[in-house]
Amino acid sequence: MRKRVVFRRLTAAGIAGICIFAGAGCRQETEEAPIEITLMHGYGGTLESYQIMQEIYDEFSEQNPDIRLNSIAYINNQVAVEKANDMLAVGEMPDILSTNSLSYIIDNAVKTGMALDLMPYIEEDPEWKEQIHPSVFETWEDEQGHLYTIPDALEWAGYWYNADYLKAAGITDENGDVKIPRTWSEMIGTAEDIQDWINETGQDIAVFSLDKVQITEYLFPVRLAGDGEAGTASAQHPEDGIDKGAVERTVADLGILKSYSRDVDNIESARQQFCEGKTVFYFNGVWETEAVENSTFSQSFAYANYPSEDGHSISYMSSPSGYILAQQEDKRKEEACIRFLKYMLSDEVQKKIAFETDQVPCNPKVNNSVAAQSETLFGEAVRTVQAADQHIKALTSVWEREKLDVIDTCLIQALDDPQALGTMVGQLGAK
Repeated sequence: MRKRVVFRRLTAAGIAGICIFAGAGCRQETEEAPIEITLMHGYGGTLESYQIMQEIYDEFSEQNPDIRLNSIAYINNQVAVEKANDMLAVGEMPDILSTNSLSYIIDNAVKTGMALDLMPYIEEDPEWKEQIHPSVFETWEDEQGHLYTIPDALEWAGYWYNADYLKAAGITDENGDVKIPRTWSEMIGTAEDIQDWINETGQDIAVFSLDKVQITEYLFPVRLAGDGEAGTASAQHPEDGIDKGAVERTVADLGILKSYSRDVDNIESARQQFCEGKTVFYFNGVWETEAVENSTFSQSFAYANYPSEDGHSISYMSSPSGYILAQQEDKRKEEACIRFLKYMLSDEVQKKIAFETDQVPCNPKVNNSVAAQSETLFGEAVRTVQAADQHIKALTSVWEREKLDVIDTCLIQALDDPQALGTMVGQLGAK
């Protein structure tokens, strides 16, 4: 513990004189310095929602003058987590790390004994426990009852589409309303019909701009889950086995969809292509509302759930990994980190996260009020996700790191290469 001695501008001689004059010894006044904690996160980009998250972090220090929060921002969560993982390799860890769904670092932190078990703090504070969505415990509490991560927002996702383009391409029902694909066969047929319309009209647009993230994190899991019971079991409970046929059918369909795609290098470029009206579909979560609302095509955009092989709709309602805290020798520092986590789950902060950054809050009470915002595109997207026939979790919440690595390294090549598909199936242990 560090202390700062307050001398009130007295000289050493003056102090000695006062001590003699007082005749009762000399008392030095002390005060505790603010405890310093470090937060690493990936909200260093230019989106307004990133700036709001940094404001939320700054406001924590303002509301807690006995704590000084040093916020270290990186351009995105991937860079932040990679930096923290490098620290783990040399026996170090930031006091607080926002993983923002990149869960692999949690296993690394736990194995090295550096991650703080949050459950004792949760159990001693029933009010705080009520501010944590039940899905967090369902997803992240281990068999021993430990909990090492809590997110400030949930991962809810369907996909975005340009309704005007679909209407122009004749993808409508008998009433002239947009006809959302109910099966993956219909999705492929829709892509083909749109491509025919593009070719006929000569417009400089594409059906998709599929980057690696859309394919590996959104399309692959939901297509696999939509392949009947075996597919759902493979996507949600891989420890019980992965069905080879479901994986092969999934990869075949994704390969067809990719044939209608314009190449892009990253998710940022894919988002830009959609917002500029250059693509018809964009596969990403409800949190993209800010970006699509700022588009000149925003009046054309709408949200939908994913199809399945038997026609039921699927969406993601998942609890991603969130903040992890470092073990501390200094209990005052540990309690400061816990206070930060409670602050992020508080009603006030959760409302700001929901209504100013378009993320689904982790706090159940605030979560329940989001869908009521009927006049916003965000509210429409949230209600769409809620209304899906089936809700699934993201692969990062249910697959172990080794299997995620296989998808990350093999899937894109497997879309065009049967040999690479065989390698991927083998490495997944699919049967």
